Amino acid sequence: MNTFLLGLGVLAGLLQLTGYGLYYFKLFKRGIKPNIASWLLWAGGGVVGFLSYRAMTHDWAKSILPMLCNASCILIFLYALKTKHYKPMIFWEKCAAGVYAIAAIVAFATPSYGNIIQQSGTFVSFIPTYAWVWKNPKAERPLPWVVWSCAYATLLAICILKFVRWQELVYPINSLCLHLGVGVLAALRTLSLKTLVGNALQNRVARSIGFTTATSRIHRVSSSQFNLNPNRSLLWTTSLSRPCWQGCSSVSGRSA
Repeated sequence: MNTFLLGLGVLAGLLQLTGYGLYYFKLFKRGIKPNIASWLLWAGGGVVGFLSYRAMTHDWAKSILPMLCNASCILIFLYALKTKHYKPMIFWEKCAAGVYAIAAIVAFATPSYGNIIQQSGTFVSFIPTYAWVWKNPKAERPLPWVVWSCAYATLLAICILKFVRWQELVYPINSLCLHLGVGVLAALRTLSLKTLVGNALQNRVARSIGFTTATSRIHRVSSSQFNLNPNRSLLWTTSLSRPCWQGCSSVSGRSA
């Protein structure tokens, strides 16, 4: 059983690294410069999360994922230092930093409650991410977030199979919901955007086709009227010229 759970822990860690690998590829390919302040916050918060979770569980099957997650955050922070891209932290990030500081203090006394406080800080730190994805659906690819969600789902399964205390469930459940939420939001917003664009293009094409059809109908009607107009004008001219001719004849007869 312990070997099986350890295997699941390794699987969760590999999924976590896979998600970060996809995320790194996005950073390097698009030349994105991560913010030093933001990743310093997540790297520091990850240290508190990993140490408190490890001290609470005393189980490497449950600690592999948070360890690799924290190491990946530190790598992105080092990459951010290399790019020298710095923006001041926004309000929600400052709130998360304060919560992480409180969690670090509490974790020294009671790691379980320190980890719970740290999770609340993680929840707060995700608020800007959700707002950013809502405004810019293409800013985040759904795939890394779905992979991370699978990693946390695996960790949750480990905690359930080897249940010790309810505090151990807070970290995987919180992380699963937050990461899956970002992935689903990015996918739905991108899909809705594509649908809106597709509908707009479809309506535009339909309007252009309707305009072309209407124009062709007008052209056909105009052509038919044009074809009839010479006959009508001829008849009208003939009907007008005939009385005039007859009148002129009678007048000229009387005058003769």
